[in-house]
Amino acid sequence: MGSIERTPAGTCKARYRDPQGRSRRKSFKRKRDAEMFLASADVDMRRGEWVDPNAGRMLFSDWVEEWRTTTVHLRASTADRYERDLRLHVLPRFGTMRLSDLTPRDVRAWLSELTAAGAGPSAVNRRFRVLRMLMNAAVDNELLARAPTKGVKPPPIPKQEMRFLSAVEVRELAEAIHPWFRTWVYFAAYTGLRWSEMLGLRRKDVDLLRGHVRVEQQIIEVRSRFLGFGPVKTDAGRRTVTMPRFLIEMMEEQLAERAQPGKDGLVFVNAAGNSPHASSFNGQTWRLAKKRAGFENLRWHDLRHTAVALAIEQGAHAKAIQERLGHSSIAVTLDRYGHLLPSIEERLVIGLDDAYRSATAARERPVRVVALPDQQ
Repeated sequence: MGSIERTPAGTCKARYRDPQGRSRRKSFKRKRDAEMFLASADVDMRRGEWVDPNAGRMLFSDWVEEWRTTTVHLRASTADRYERDLRLHVLPRFGTMRLSDLTPRDVRAWLSELTAAGAGPSAVNRRFRVLRMLMNAAVDNELLARAPTKGVKPPPIPKQEMRFLSAVEVRELAEAIHPWFRTWVYFAAYTGLRWSEMLGLRRKDVDLLRGHVRVEQQIIEVRSRFLGFGPVKTDAGRRTVTMPRFLIEMMEEQLAERAQPGKDGLVFVNAAGNSPHASSFNGQTWRLAKKRAGFENLRWHDLRHTAVALAIEQGAHAKAIQERLGHSSIAVTLDRYGHLLPSIEERLVIGLDDAYRSATAARERPVRVVALPDQQ
């Protein structure tokens, strides 16, 4: 377990060996404190939860740099967002502090400072998630025993009301946009593909004979710069989406007149034959169309929500919607769109009532008795 010795200065020095067998020591003013420390260290080592107390002396900025060099799984857009929040908001506040010096109190004070400076709940939550991710990674790498973000709650994010268009409103919006982009509106509103997935579609991904498109890739754009094409967000995002007949007919014209040539040619490009930047499309074509149609607060992503609403109107099951949208789980679908789905309890009650009435009706009908021949 360790030993305690009294020093000439009157302090108590606790000696013990870490899991690697290296000698460790720590001084305390009271013997009782030294005993409690040794007991706690012994329990942590038995549980495999011991953390080198010297590891937390690393500066937060040094840990961020190490994390950057060892984290390679992030998408370009995600990495860019993390970098911006780190540079502007996290490092200026915690960069010069040691990891072990950060406390929940420091984190709460920082959240208050962000709010006081005018940051909205969504922005505060996003920056907090970056800090929490780094602190949890420090725990995983045995630099800290406990993350200072644990138990800290950022301000709640007000639930944003989703906007859905009816089939008539989709038509009005499509008629209001430049003819070159008319099919884009119908395609987004009736398939639910994301903007990046739509722009990533190639000719070979569209099967007009079977009436479906195969979602395999998406275009990657960061700060109005195209970085090429990459895989879809999740494994579930790699999917096949069927199209209604009217949309198949529109896609025939799209491929014939407004798409790049060749099997790898992109399906949705501007009049110059290139993928439009989201900012230029939103600032010009999309903004003008919304104004003409009277939907000025509509976002392009709301067409994805519209696809869900239209599918539910046709009686689509939540599982079918999940697969169509490429959600990672049905829980995601229900969390976002469950309020639009008919109540399961309501359907159950109606079904039970129908079963009873069917049985009652059957009872009122005469029962046909078939006479059986006598057995010998």
